[in-house]
Amino acid sequence: MRRPSPAPQVDRILTGYEHGRRDRCWRPEGTQDWLLIHTRSGRARITLPDGDLLVGPRESILYRPRAPQDFGSAGSAAPWEFVWAHFEPLPHWLELLRWPEIAHGILHMKVSDTSLLERVEGLLLETDRLSASGLPHADRFALNQLEAALLWWSLQDPPARQLDPRVARAIDYLSADLCRRVSLDELARVVHLSTSRLAHVFKQETGLTAGRFLEGQRVARAKQLLASTSLPVHAVAREVGFDSAFYFATRFRKLTGRTPSAYRAHRR
Repeated sequence: MRRPSPAPQVDRILTGYEHGRRDRCWRPEGTQDWLLIHTRSGRARITLPDGDLLVGPRESILYRPRAPQDFGSAGSAAPWEFVWAHFEPLPHWLELLRWPEIAHGILHMKVSDTSLLERVEGLLLETDRLSASGLPHADRFALNQLEAALLWWSLQDPPARQLDPRVARAIDYLSADLCRRVSLDELARVVHLSTSRLAHVFKQETGLTAGRFLEGQRVARAKQLLASTSLPVHAVAREVGFDSAFYFATRFRKLTGRTPSAYRAHRR
């Protein structure tokens, strides 16, 4: 019986650069974060609901949170060489992550311009180097390089990356005050949509419900506070909008793989 591959514990960003991998990765429930895979040489086989897709050099695959992941080497003569990154995007990245969708939650990009490809690959390799460097703020340095790569990718087809302005407005409203209780009805009134229409468009544009998006932003802020302050866990919970410290700890562990206290110890 086929066993699912374990999901990694991601602290903002986790990267790797692999050569000649021949085993497959199968996560039917996906991961809580985004996963980027860029092929440098060889070929990969990506399993989609309607069949397999062969991905070669110049091509990249992007998995949204919770999208099923099933990929591996295509078994060709040339070994599969690829760079990967699990990451938690900042809100303003969402416009950069609007790649062409080839299956629900699975996006695909192919770079035709050689100079653009060289820039992107250089930035991805630097992302991996910095992520594993051990430098102070290594994760922030790595995220900076990854954002630069996404910006260069966006030049490939700018009109395709327009984030729905109503969703952008909703994201701004949610992110302005993480402690504020915001119902979907209130959010719909802010962006002048019906509640059902907003729910559909928000999920379509971001891959998440508005509630899950807000929760993700609260947990991201909590990570910053746990790593950079001595606030007790219950105070961090209140600071980011959770009334219950127990519920905060439960959701934090669900999304990060660690309790808040274990996360703080790991970061320090």
